[in-house]
Amino acid sequence: MKIILGYIKLNLKIYFQYRATFLFSLAIDSILLLFKVQVFKSIYMNNQTNIIVGYTFSQMIWYFAGINFIFYLIWSFTDTNLSGNIISGEMVVLLSKPISIIKLELSKAISLRICSALFEFLPSFFIYMIIVFPDFLTFAAFSKFIIICLFSFILFYQLSFLIGMSAFKIQNIESLQIFKIIIFNIAAGAFIPIEFYPELLQKILKFLPFKYICYVPVQFLLNKPEISEWNIFIFTILIQIFWIIVFYLLYKIFWKKAIENFNAAGG
Repeated sequence: MKIILGYIKLNLKIYFQYRATFLFSLAIDSILLLFKVQVFKSIYMNNQTNIIVGYTFSQMIWYFAGINFIFYLIWSFTDTNLSGNIISGEMVVLLSKPISIIKLELSKAISLRICSALFEFLPSFFIYMIIVFPDFLTFAAFSKFIIICLFSFILFYQLSFLIGMSAFKIQNIESLQIFKIIIFNIAAGAFIPIEFYPELLQKILKFLPFKYICYVPVQFLLNKPEISEWNIFIFTILIQIFWIIVFYLLYKIFWKKAIENFNAAGG
């Protein structure tokens, strides 16, 4: 806990030092939101409909808002940190410390997301509410969204850590990071809602963890009728926990091998 608090203080200093940058980022997000509003207004009007693939106009706008919110709440730079430490040789020093690397990086990720929630998520949420009021949103739906995002954060952190571990073998992982972003945007529904995909692809994505990191949490935020029941909420958490266990087992297997090879190469 002391480590997390220490990193929170550090990140708060960074946020305040670069507050103009974050205010500029919020302004850009607001402009992009206004652009999306006009685009989707035209789409709904031209199609002479109030619903497209199950989304009302306000839900469609808030779908993409929810994607931004999730990025604020879960994004992790762990893969970049691990790769940098391995290339610079700092990993040798970190391995000698009493705290494990995965816990150390988790502390960094948690502290950064807490600060991001305060300075990016909350301001953006209220800005979106002013521009397009979420008439579908309830306290229960918002609470489910936040809880699901906590598990999404763990999943995305584990995914980033596993990718970062590949630096033990290939060192430069930029291509893998780009691939991660592409896959995440497509398979997690961050680019467009999964309902727009071919039916076969939708069925395949049900068996992968990505949609449970991004797409599914947004559905709870939108308070979609088909997932409003509490049993579906519990089922979603169980699926996330299943993938958390799978990722953790992969970490245990590959971390041991990576460290053995790293020590053998480093002496």
